[in-house]
Amino acid sequence: MMTEEEIFALAVKADLYLDSDESVIKFGKLIAEKEREDLCKYFKELEDKTKFFKEKMYLSGVQFAIRARGQE
Repeated sequence: MMTEEEIFALAVKADLYLDSDESVIKFGKLIAEKEREDLCKYFKELEDKTKFFKEKMYLSGVQFAIRARGQE
């Protein structure tokens, strides 16, 4: 999970202007959430394509771990 310091550093690097520190943090969290969703979608597509039970279980576990990062 990205720290607040990392989010601010990225905002500065991107010349991002938001009206408050809270807005910057919210923006960073939304970006991280979208990235997690995209990764889970990618691994779900791989899971759906494989015919091997062990691969399905592994890919399901990867999705679980990615989603858990958003709960920290």
